[in-house]
Amino acid sequence: GLARPHMLTLADLAVPAIKEQRQKARDAFLADLTAVVEAGRRVTLREFVLLTLLRQRLREGAGQPIRTQFHKIEEVAPEAHAIVSLVALSAKDGAQSAFEKGAAVLKLGWTAPLGREALSTAKVSEALERLRHLSPWAKPGLLKASFEAAAPDGVLRLTEAELVRMVAATLDCP
Repeated sequence: GLARPHMLTLADLAVPAIKEQRQKARDAFLADLTAVVEAGRRVTLREFVLLTLLRQRLREGAGQPIRTQFHKIEEVAPEAHAIVSLVALSAKDGAQSAFEKGAAVLKLGWTAPLGREALSTAKVSEALERLRHLSPWAKPGLLKASFEAAAPDGVLRLTEAELVRMVAATLDCP
C-alpha cells in the first residue's frame, strides 16, 4: 500500500541499514528481491528501476571509484542508444519526439528509438553495466540526453524522474 512517490524514498532510507550487513548478506537480499520481482514473469518498469537502484547501491565496492574502460560515448554508442530509447519510450508525450531531443544532445546520428522488444531487462542491465565504465567526463552528456528524453515537454513526471535517477545512480553521477 505504499504510495508510488515514496517507493524510492523508502529504498533510500533502507540502504544504510542494509549496507551495514556483510556483502554476503547484501547479495542474499538482492537475490531474494530479484526472485520476488521475477516471480510474476513480467518485470514492470517500476520494479526494474527499484531493483537496479538497489543493485547499484548495495553491490560490492559501491561508492568506490569506477574503473574507466571507455573514454568517449562513441565507444558505447549502442548502449547509450538503448538507454535514451528506454527513457524516451516512457515519456508521456510521444517517444519519437522525446528520443529526438535526447539524441540531439549526443549527436551520434540516431534517428529513432529502439523498439520495446529490443529493450529487455537483461539488455538494459547489460547496457547500464557497460556505461558505468564510461569516463567521468563523458557521463554528463549521457545524463543530459536522458533528461532531455525524459522531459521533452519541459515537465518531468514521476516515471521519467525515476528512470533518470536510475541512470544517474548507475553512472555514479549525483
